[in-house]
Amino acid sequence: MIRSKLKEYADQQYQLPKGMLGRYFGEKMVLQHRTETRWTLNLLNVTKEERVLEIGCGAGYAIKQLLKLPDVEYAAGLDLSDSILRSAKSRNRRAIKEGRAAFIQ
Repeated sequence: MIRSKLKEYADQQYQLPKGMLGRYFGEKMVLQHRTETRWTLNLLNVTKEERVLEIGCGAGYAIKQLLKLPDVEYAAGLDLSDSILRSAKSRNRRAIKEGRAAFIQ
């Protein structure tokens, strides 16, 4: 009974992270998907002055990596979770300040 409740709670956090534990789950997802994220970014083949929208940006790791590429001018992230967007904004603070990134709920 308790085990199924914990699993249900974890599943809810993975779907829509909320609160401090939601931020933890967001960072856990960054670690879990790091290899796939890097692989995907390599396949994008961005061109000069590229602008990118990531739907379901999570904690903003992919956008941080994208903005390291010389041809990416601007990146915006969209996510449902307010908690996870706080992580994304924190991770990309400098790019936001420079006007190179934005995050929208």
